[in-house]
Amino acid sequence: MREEIRRYPCLFTSSFTAPKIVARVNAQIVYAYSNREATRSTPEDEHYVAAVVEYHVRRDLQYNLASYVSLVGQAAAQNADIVVFPEMTLTSGHSVPVPIHGLLQQYPVPALNPEHYDEVLVRLSTAARVNQIYVVINIEELMNCTVVLEGENCPNNTEFRFNTNVVFDRNGAVIDRYRKINLFGERSRTPALTPDLGYFETDFGVRFGHFICFDLMFQVPAIQTVQKLNVTDVIFTTMWFSEMPYLTGGPPNSETAESPRPTALSAELVLYKGYVHHSLTWHRVERDVTLHPSVEDCNFNNTSLYRLLHWMFDFTNQGCYLFFHKIGQQLEPRNWRTITSSVAVSSPVQIQEAYAYAQNVNFLAAGANNVLVGSAGSGIYSGKLGALASVMPGTDTTKLLVERVPKIPGRVNWTYTGPEHDLPRTQDNLYLKRDPSVSAHVTRVLVPGYQEFSLSHNEDYTYRAAAFDGVRTFDGFASGGARACAVYACVGDPIESCGVRFDTYIDNSAQSFEELFISARLPPPAFDPALQSADAAYFPIGLDVSIMPLRVDDYEVQFPTQASPDLYNVSLVNSEVHVLSFGIWGRTFDRDGLEPTAPGSSAVVTSSCTIIVLAILKLLN
Repeated sequence: MREEIRRYPCLFTSSFTAPKIVARVNAQIVYAYSNREATRSTPEDEHYVAAVVEYHVRRDLQYNLASYVSLVGQAAAQNADIVVFPEMTLTSGHSVPVPIHGLLQQYPVPALNPEHYDEVLVRLSTAARVNQIYVVINIEELMNCTVVLEGENCPNNTEFRFNTNVVFDRNGAVIDRYRKINLFGERSRTPALTPDLGYFETDFGVRFGHFICFDLMFQVPAIQTVQKLNVTDVIFTTMWFSEMPYLTGGPPNSETAESPRPTALSAELVLYKGYVHHSLTWHRVERDVTLHPSVEDCNFNNTSLYRLLHWMFDFTNQGCYLFFHKIGQQLEPRNWRTITSSVAVSSPVQIQEAYAYAQNVNFLAAGANNVLVGSAGSGIYSGKLGALASVMPGTDTTKLLVERVPKIPGRVNWTYTGPEHDLPRTQDNLYLKRDPSVSAHVTRVLVPGYQEFSLSHNEDYTYRAAAFDGVRTFDGFASGGARACAVYACVGDPIESCGVRFDTYIDNSAQSFEELFISARLPPPAFDPALQSADAAYFPIGLDVSIMPLRVDDYEVQFPTQASPDLYNVSLVNSEVHVLSFGIWGRTFDRDGLEPTAPGSSAVVTSSCTIIVLAILKLLN
């Protein structure tokens, strides 16, 4: 049970001897407080103001702290009630204790008791307090179970590290802590010891649920948070890797992308002397691992090697690891694409908007920005209305998005920014992965003209129109049930060429459809009374050449009714949109943990897919 946290009066100490200066400082803070009182949202308002940050990854704690504090002030200056920062873009290998059941019960405001807390909590608590704004950050949390910790579950006498969201209220008090339940290869971290949901109340009458990145792919917490807690507003901190065709902004390995300190994996490389473990397979390394004194000293002469290192090893402030394998007698860097050919990718904003639409919630998504490894994408979404604001940058970017958010999702009667599209050519810089289950899809070539056909997962077709009902892998770190009925672009004839993008954008390379209608009959989600949430979730998905989701007015959706509880229809109504993928994609949680479906396997079919195409039109200038 959560106890109400007491608020403390504002206290100041100063070593200044000039009272006029002290008085001026106090006057400025009092003025700021009174000014924010006049602009903050109330429970009676029909909306609140939210801010999310797309933040370019930097491995410098002090730089990040200063940037975060500045961005909090910028959000408050635009009357934001709450600001959300991304996953693992702050602490850069620095672990922070968050004793929410201990000291924070007695001293809930780190800004007022800095001697008890890490600098990270003190600085962000102060920023929230001075600017009178709710602040959500993500950090690596340290729980030191070698000492007695009040109120904590310590299964072993050791140190634990968690991927953790921390929430500050307007007074700077820590009011919630959520530990990531579903880790994505984060070897130095521990998943939440108990699957506790993250949620908190606000003074403007909104209860928020919140979770982290790869959590979005699982029943607990992504579906349970909405259905069990009955929330209509969800916060999402993420460092997503984009994956085509369904999940642009797909799950990342946030540990390696965030560049923390050396971990057990680094030690393994030395211990095993010549073998590297990745995605459940062993790769031969002919030369010993070399530790360089700094990242800047590493001679990265091709981006494949850079990406490979970023994915497989830790970049740190202390150095980077290089390795090679022998091809004939010549030592060459191992190729990134070869190793990650079975890795899945999605656009963050694509799945963000799809989740908000399917769950009919307001969704505040703050994404880490590192285009070299495919991390990008943030937005503020409101149910079936789509994006109030969203970005999917193809270049290194830090950007603050601020919008009014209706307390009833989708009910907006004011002007809003909407999605910001980069030029498609700019997205050449963004690394995109590929859904590994594509090769197991039942597919059929689309040709110009009218076509109507049905696909089932046990039929033997080629590619482009696709159906899937099976199990996919998430980069070898987890597996999960998935269903799809879709059309997606391919760069060649083989099925292996589907779900990828040309390395360089080519004008007029995309196609549009005069008519595209997709109908899927899918087993209705069943309610799990133990978890108080559904055991499946389905999403309308669509992606354009800018790696942005289709606008909600580009397509129409008919989801199940009482008369047809298993029927999902989506139709493309904008015949000019440049389409990379379009259809219905979903997760079936009861298959999680099973072996991924192999290409050509005859899985049990529980769904059907009908696709009607009228004239594929080549887009011309």
